[in-house]
Amino acid sequence: MDSQLIGILLLVELVLLISSAAPLSLSGRFQAAPNLGILTWFFLFFIAIAATVSAVVIAVGFIFQSYFELQSGGGLLETLAVSFAPWLLLGFGGVLLAITNLRLAPYFEAKAQDLDLDLLATNHSERFEGALVRELSLPGYFALAQTNQIFLSTAALRLPIEQKQAVLWHELGHLRLGHSRLRAISAFALTLAPWFLVSRVFDYELQRLCELAADNYALRKVDAQALRKARRLFL
Repeated sequence: MDSQLIGILLLVELVLLISSAAPLSLSGRFQAAPNLGILTWFFLFFIAIAATVSAVVIAVGFIFQSYFELQSGGGLLETLAVSFAPWLLLGFGGVLLAITNLRLAPYFEAKAQDLDLDLLATNHSERFEGALVRELSLPGYFALAQTNQIFLSTAALRLPIEQKQAVLWHELGHLRLGHSRLRAISAFALTLAPWFLVSRVFDYELQRLCELAADNYALRKVDAQALRKARRLFL
């Protein structure tokens, strides 16, 4: 039992370490290697999930172990005390995680935006490298890639050709690099545990790194200055 309790303690500490250290030490990094950043954040996220599940499985195992000890004539108070120990550790870890969230939350903001693009799209459409480009009746500059489609606002479609190409290659990068699937996983994690700071930071960092990766993809085809000029309009 002692080794199992130590195992739970180590797993809880691992989750706390990822939840607290990762947002502070990794946020804003990987500018030069966004794909490495995406891989790192996904790796840490799945490690934290695996550690949490493992700790809960061990704790559940204590219930069955305590039951068999009681059946074999073990001391009631001692057996109950030992069986509750892992759950106390998990509860303590949850309290620490909540405190960590409160302490670090001011450093980060979560942003969400839901648009029904099909309702906003006009009849105008064109093709770009196999993707369907559709016009959106939205004010200002707006661009989004979704399910082999690129949505651009009217103003974005009327950009000078070099800047428009830069925007299209950037959005195509999102499609070719599979960012929609990565963002879906991030959104799912945020839905499951919106109160965990690490979930919000994971989502924020993934969005930021996907943008950098799409920029790098576009820079293989377009001039950096054209991309920078277009970028300023969308910020």
